[in-house]
Amino acid sequence: MIPYITTDTIWDERMYLYKNIVIRENATLTISDIITFYKGVTMTIADGGQLIADDCNIENVILITEPGSKIVLKNNGMIKHNKEFCFTLSSGSELEIISGAIE
Repeated sequence: MIPYITTDTIWDERMYLYKNIVIRENATLTISDIITFYKGVTMTIADGGQLIADDCNIENVILITEPGSKIVLKNNGMIKHNKEFCFTLSSGSELEIISGAIE
């Protein structure tokens, strides 16, 4: 079963994720701590979904963006993509970097 984020949600404590995550349409996931993804686990941002990385480290993630999705990095938010996979922002997706980086 894939956990779906269907409403605005805040993760503000350290977590280890072992299941794929999908941020659905009209939902925002705000992360403000260290989140570590187990090898091979994905985070998909669906059309109309949004990820806000706010003063956090998102580690070892395989990030998948659909057209119409949005990623916001602020307060030195870091997304450390799984090195085995290439991160590509889908055409029609939006990336706003106020402060932070995707590695």
